[in-house]
Amino acid sequence: MNTINFENSFLQDTNKKYLNKKPFLVKLLGVLFYFVLFIFICNIIFNFVFIKAQVVGISMMPTYNKNLDAVTVYDTTYYENSVYKDIVFANRFENGTNGDIILLNLNNELVIKRIIAKENQKVTLKLGNGYSDFTNFYYYIDDELIEENYIYSREHMDFSYFNRFCFDDSNRNFNVNIVLPNVEAEFVVPKNEVFVLGDNRLVSGDSVKFGTVNTSNIYGKVVFSYEYNQNFFGFLWQKICSIF
Repeated sequence: MNTINFENSFLQDTNKKYLNKKPFLVKLLGVLFYFVLFIFICNIIFNFVFIKAQVVGISMMPTYNKNLDAVTVYDTTYYENSVYKDIVFANRFENGTNGDIILLNLNNELVIKRIIAKENQKVTLKLGNGYSDFTNFYYYIDDELIEENYIYSREHMDFSYFNRFCFDDSNRNFNVNIVLPNVEAEFVVPKNEVFVLGDNRLVSGDSVKFGTVNTSNIYGKVVFSYEYNQNFFGFLWQKICSIF
């Protein structure tokens, strides 16, 4: 019996000729089908996996809304009515850990903060970092200094902030133990709770004011964001360009 061996190049040429015979309308419908499928999958992901939120206010500066006018940055009417609000996306299936930014439910309001410590961890606010700065206060977790290079200004971590940390306990669920007056104070995060702060410590309403937050109130961990002066498609294009 005679057998015929087809060259690979011959098969490829035949396949190309077959594809070229497809009507233009069929090709267009094929492209539209995959485009619609892509949009459908994206819609499912961004509705059931991620939570989209606008960052209102300046409690998370300079991480978010850093491009607000510095002169009017403390004018609440200005930034609450401004369209210049950064957009964040949080993963519903991640609660985050120390240092992560999260979306949480606070009195039925969506709030964005950063996790500083989790359950059973000791939070210490102490004067100085043990190296070169002995004029400002620093957070220590389980006696280890955390380098908070994301906060708005280290000058806001002053004695008035220390006093708030120690004595602003009207709505809090923990008691601060003063180790050394005007120098060091600490407490342990309760079980199933997280201690959260804003990056702009001067104006942020956070765990120093309202206490630690139960983990059940966490909506998700913020995994990516884009700035107010860039639309979402511009953000996607920027990410694609960064890959190639």
